[in-house]
Amino acid sequence: RDNYYNKVFMMLGLARRHNYRYIVSIDDDVLMPPWTLARLVASGPEADEVGCGVVSPLLQNGVPSTELWAEAWLEPDEREYLYGCYSGSSKKFCNLFLSSYCDEAMVRADVEVQQLHAQLERLQVPFPWDAAAWYRSIANAVDSDMRGLHPVRGNETCMEVVLAMALERVEERWDRAPAPAPLLVDRGRTFPYFCNNVYLVRADLYSEVIHDPGLKNGGADEVTLSRLLASRRLPVCHLAQSFGVHPAYSTHPRFGAMEGLAVAAVEHAAERILPWREKK
Repeated sequence: RDNYYNKVFMMLGLARRHNYRYIVSIDDDVLMPPWTLARLVASGPEADEVGCGVVSPLLQNGVPSTELWAEAWLEPDEREYLYGCYSGSSKKFCNLFLSSYCDEAMVRADVEVQQLHAQLERLQVPFPWDAAAWYRSIANAVDSDMRGLHPVRGNETCMEVVLAMALERVEERWDRAPAPAPLLVDRGRTFPYFCNNVYLVRADLYSEVIHDPGLKNGGADEVTLSRLLASRRLPVCHLAQSFGVHPAYSTHPRFGAMEGLAVAAVEHAAERILPWREKK
C-alpha cells in the first residue's frame, strides 16, 4: 500500500478528532528556520481573512515561490544570473510528469505523451526572464493538469545554482527573523499550479482533496489540490520575507548529495543557536 496516503488519512483523522481547523503539511526534505515554521503554523486566521486557499513559505526552488524567494533574499546581480539560467532553459521538461519519456520511440508509442509534448511546444520562455509571463504561458499553453513546470525543476544547472545561493544564506538567516509582514496574496491568480512541498490549508478543504474520486488512479494529491484551488478561485498565498530550503527535486541525478549538503549547512547553523551553547 502507498505509505503516503496512510499518513495523509491519519493526519486528517487526527485533525477531525481534535477539531483542528488547519493542517500543515511538510515534506521530509524541506528545511525551515524556527521562525518561518512558527509563522506558517500561526498563519491560518490571517489566511482566512484574506481568502487564501493555501499558505506556503518561500522556498528557493518552490513553484511558484522561487522568484518571490529571489526577490526577498538575493542581490540584484545574483537575481540576474539566476533569471538568465531560467531564460536559457529548454521547454521540453524531459524529467517531469509524462514528458519524462523524451525518448522518441516511447513518445511515438504513447498518445498521451504526444499530446503533452504538443502543448509544451506552445510554451514561450521569456527573455529576459519574466515570472508573470512564464506563468501566463503555462496557463495558456498547457491544457492538462500537469502545470507544475518551471526551469528550477526541469533545468539541473538552475536547481544547483539556486541551492548554492540558498546555502550561502543559511548561517545568517537561521536565527534572524525579519519583521512580520502581511501575507503575499495572488489575488490575480497568476500562479496556475502549486507544488505542495510545504503548506498550511484548512482541514475541510484538504478533506475534499483526498476524497476526490480521481485519486484512485494513483499519483500524489498535488494535482488534485491545484485543480481544487483553480475551480474555487482560491489564491495561493506566501509568507512574506520567509526563508526555506528544499534542496532538490528527485528528478536531479544528484539530489541525494544535494540534500546532504543542505542538511550539513542547517545542522551547523542550528547547533550554533542551541540554548546551552556558550556565547562567544
